[in-house]
Amino acid sequence: MSVTSKKRKEDPLTLYVDFLNIDLSSDPRPGLRKGQKLKDFLNQFECEPVSCKINLSTGKVTPAPPNPNWLEEAKELQGEMRNDLFPIAARKDIPEKLFPLLERWVYLTEKLNEMSFIRRWTPYWNKKGRMMIRGWNFKPDYNQRDVWYWGLAERLEDGDLERLRLCPICGKYFSARDIRQRFCRTQCKKEFDNKDARFRVKRYRAKQKRDSKKEDRNRRYEQGVNGFCEFVRLAMSHSQDTKDVGPMALRLGQGDAIKGWRMIKQWHSKLKNGESSHQVFNDLSKENKDYFSE
Repeated sequence: MSVTSKKRKEDPLTLYVDFLNIDLSSDPRPGLRKGQKLKDFLNQFECEPVSCKINLSTGKVTPAPPNPNWLEEAKELQGEMRNDLFPIAARKDIPEKLFPLLERWVYLTEKLNEMSFIRRWTPYWNKKGRMMIRGWNFKPDYNQRDVWYWGLAERLEDGDLERLRLCPICGKYFSARDIRQRFCRTQCKKEFDNKDARFRVKRYRAKQKRDSKKEDRNRRYEQGVNGFCEFVRLAMSHSQDTKDVGPMALRLGQGDAIKGWRMIKQWHSKLKNGESSHQVFNDLSKENKDYFSE
């Protein structure tokens, strides 16, 4: 049984991806297909790269005289479209707090609304000889910029623009096969993973250092709480003349032993009344905490 392979459907975003990636400032221009001319590329929307006029009642298109500045206008159009599509294509590289994702789409749709396109339908014969109807967004006076932007509006309606991405490694636009895709090529993904691996090692070591300091603080804290509770217990189980407790009472009272013993009795009373040892220890001065933590 023979299996016939189906022709792969062309991605509607390919034209815009190619236009955004073409280097118009150099000759030959990287991004054009082999043997393809720039004028032919710009003409893929069935409109010459010059200004045109259309009669909305008859549908007749009257091209204006050739524009000698069409290349400069193409560069301006490319820069404008890059500025408009960059926040959408580089969505993961722009913080959400800095530029919310919804606002990026609203900005683009408002710009398209300001162009005031008029929806028109035109009959045509397809390759199989069937009569079809094609819908276009027309303006009475339109130019190459309008042609590219109304095509962009159609990609927005179809939901294809959601797949437009900007590779964070090589900086090229591409059409993602999956909405989770972030890199245009496997090579870019490997390069990102290699860079990210070095940063992961640094982050891991920094985290280990922070965790070590945190564990040391917790250990000293628990050691201080335990030493504090043991001291209060021993102090209240001996007389005031005890050699082990007397010097500490004198230190707590800053030279006044009676004042020191009053503090010890207050701590004992709080612990006896149900206050947690951690809470009583937290109320101590920093100097006393450090002494019990030694």
